[in-house]
This record gives sequence, structure tokens and C-alpha cells, in this order.
Amino acid sequence: MEIAHSHDCKLLVYAVLHDIANTPDEARRFGINTVCFHFDCALIRYKTSGLVLIDRFTDDGNQIDAQLREKFTVGLKDMPHSAEMRLENIIGYHYSAIGQSHMPSLVDVLLGSLRLAFNCHTRQQSGMAETASTLLNLISPLIWREDGRQEVSEIGFMLSPKEVRSSSYRQRYVQLVNYLAESNIRLAQFTE
Repeated sequence: MEIAHSHDCKLLVYAVLHDIANTPDEARRFGINTVCFHFDCALIRYKTSGLVLIDRFTDDGNQIDAQLREKFTVGLKDMPHSAEMRLENIIGYHYSAIGQSHMPSLVDVLLGSLRLAFNCHTRQQSGMAETASTLLNLISPLIWREDGRQEVSEIGFMLSPKEVRSSSYRQRYVQLVNYLAESNIRLAQFTE
């Protein structure tokens, strides 16, 4: 993680409560849409282009191939502000596999570390609290922020859905946001 930070790598995060997502595959597909949109937004700010690498995973019905083709040829569909939105700064979408790139391995470590920290918090595993805090503090400088700001916008870290009407789910997100803030990850979303 420290080497990734020294090379100015940036992480965009999408997270959804398991209770809200209908299936892991559906959550992953929605997550891919969101992360691709946010990646395009970050690329606009950097005035550059980029490539999306997606780690292989088992997808019921193999819908990911069609989804990636659609992202490249059409862009995003049925967005809140428009029916279609081209992602102009993403030059390609590709699968990665074990042994083909260090980046998916790094992302696996980062996401596994986030998962450990989230589970430590939500399942109140106090025995892992110090490890979780250390991991979150290592991840914090990697999370994409706008113009050196301390607060992380939704582009850098998106909790889904954007607006939560259920008070119990909203409270769980607020608790997570407060927990992350203790480790220098101050999210703009769900702050009260």
C-alpha cells in the first residue's frame, strides 16, 4: 500500500450494505457502473484518459460481457440526468486474471483490507480493531480526493444507494462514516 501511494495510485471505492443488494452479481454490476462513471469524472479533472481493468469473477448469466460492451459503445444508460451518457475518457474495458497485472492484486489487497475493517466495525470484532485501524490509515492516502481536500467526495468513496430512506440502514451508514473518519477517511456522504 505504501508503494502504491509513493507511485500516486488512487482508489475509487463503491460500497453497499449486503442487506440492500439483491444479489452479489447485481451489486457488482451496479458497482461497475458507478466506479466507471466516477473514474471518468476523475479523468476529466486530470485532463487525461484511462483504461478499466476488471478482475474476473463468476457472473450468473455471464451478463458482464454485455455490460462492458455497452459501456464502451454506448456508455451509461438510464442515468438520473440522462438516458445515455458516453464515458469519453475511458479508452477501453478489459478483464484481468491472476498473473497478468499487479494492479488487480493490489486492488484485491485494498478491498480485502476494507472488508476486514468494515466487518470489524459492523460485527464489533474488537480483537481486530487495531489491525483494522492500521489498514484504514494505510488506505486513506490512496483514496481519490478532489484538489488535495481532506474530505472524500462521492467520486472517491460512494456508499450506495446515494440516498437511503430506511432510517435503520441510514443509521448503519452514518455509523460507518463516523468509524471511517476515525482513520482519516472523512466522507462527504451521510454526514450529519
